[in-house]
Amino acid sequence: MARAMIGDEGPRIFIVEPDWELRQDLIRQFRSAGWQAEGFATGHEFLRRPCYRGIGCAVLDVGLRALPPDARARQQPAGDLRQ
Repeated sequence: MARAMIGDEGPRIFIVEPDWELRQDLIRQFRSAGWQAEGFATGHEFLRRPCYRGIGCAVLDVGLRALPPDARARQQPAGDLRQ
């Protein structure tokens, strides 16, 4: 299945954190520093989002349950060889 892609809208920070209050606080902190930020409660929710073609950084809760082995490949755009 082809994934929808969103064009380069500037650098963006993706926050994956199950705790709603902490997630909202992190989003506010990053936005107050001038960054675009989006929050997700789960890794699966993040992976369902349209693929972002711009520069991005994911802030993950290290306690999240493991994602499927191919999850990283599904999020990484085709042709992008960065590890």
